[in-house]
Amino acid sequence: MRLCLYCYLVVVMALGAGCAALTPPPPATLEAVSQPSPSMLPAGSPTLQVQSPASTTDVVPTPLPAVPVTCKEQSDVVQCHDDFLALDFAYPEFMGRIAGVELKPGGYSGLAYEYMMERQGGSAGGRSANFSEGRGPMWTDQSGFPDGSVQSLCTIWDADLCLEAAPGVAILGLMPDSTRVCGDGVPPIPPRVFVVVNLPEHPVIQGFGFAGALLPGEQEAALIASFRAAHTDPTACSEQGQQAFDAEMAALQQSLLHGTEDTPIQARFDAFMMLAKSIRGPYVSGGAHVAGERMYDLPVVDTVISAVTAGDATRLGERIHYSTFRCGQVAALGGPPACREGEPEGTTVAGLPLLDAEGVFARPDEQEGWLRAFLAGNPVLVGVYAQPGGLPSEADWLPATHALVFVGGDRPTIATVLSVDDEGIVSVYTDAAPAALLARITGDLVAPSFLSP
Repeated sequence: MRLCLYCYLVVVMALGAGCAALTPPPPATLEAVSQPSPSMLPAGSPTLQVQSPASTTDVVPTPLPAVPVTCKEQSDVVQCHDDFLALDFAYPEFMGRIAGVELKPGGYSGLAYEYMMERQGGSAGGRSANFSEGRGPMWTDQSGFPDGSVQSLCTIWDADLCLEAAPGVAILGLMPDSTRVCGDGVPPIPPRVFVVVNLPEHPVIQGFGFAGALLPGEQEAALIASFRAAHTDPTACSEQGQQAFDAEMAALQQSLLHGTEDTPIQARFDAFMMLAKSIRGPYVSGGAHVAGERMYDLPVVDTVISAVTAGDATRLGERIHYSTFRCGQVAALGGPPACREGEPEGTTVAGLPLLDAEGVFARPDEQEGWLRAFLAGNPVLVGVYAQPGGLPSEADWLPATHALVFVGGDRPTIATVLSVDDEGIVSVYTDAAPAALLARITGDLVAPSFLSP
């Protein structure tokens, strides 16, 4: 990492595996227990404030199921089913084992639902919409998306990174800045990542979140030490030093989104993305934003994303913009498509380049196979690039204005790039190494319009 010091989203996250509804396995189960609440954040951290109402309200907690959460460890991933929230998810093992669950009334009103993690690796919990306590914010003060908006949630937390990883699921990244490093108050908190779930229709808890450190332990400790040393280093808090630190944080965000950060840090970010993509449940809702509809204010891009999100092969096929070629007797990548029986060599034909380890030109009546195979993997959008480079292309192919990168929700090791122009899909590229693919792509990563200020 350049200094020890983020979609996503997009990003990549992208290596997130879809976690279908789990059949609770027979492993260790967790009883509902009463534990101390997680410690509050240091003063001056996020801008979030927990409202203190004028009067208190006595709340009797809703009884938890006898076994509220059932988990099964699989290598470095823990798959869980939460019976109380009707939620399935797979979280990274470095966040720690869930040792217990607690449902308790808020200090003034509402309810708090907490997972008790056995070590400092992470925290998880949620709140009812009317939750209120006379204190500062905690990581688990998550009561859903304010006004149904991911952007509002990110504004409340003053998040530097803000991505909607899936409908009803957001990823937030909080980065330290030089103002807090060099200020006289409490030192800033090292980089943190949230995965927040919107549960507006749940009868008790309307939001739930997971939070953890972006940096591995030794690197986080080194960064904290650098915070403490900054006040004795005449260059660290100079104007030039502060600008360099803030630039470092901005570069960290971009490298994470492109999948090019130092391996241990990128692996942790990818693990949070995997968690976000794994979340399933009947109460999970995207609120005011419907994924795939008017996401980028780019008509063809939004239409293609909407068709993929809906799993609509017919509508997606209608958005193909074919290149024209003169057929030949020998078909090979970089050469002309094969002539069919009865077609003289040199006949002008329409085709779509389909590329993987080899490559073919699919004619209009040959599209069904790749369309159905692509959609069968439940593809998840991880990024849109303008003026893309680093992808296969030939002079006689229609040029692309944007590249839409998807990773299979059910096949996280497969990435598919739909390259489009102003009329439709002009080529399809499949790669079995998503992280390497994202590292190769050049171009500007386009922010979704609903996340724009």
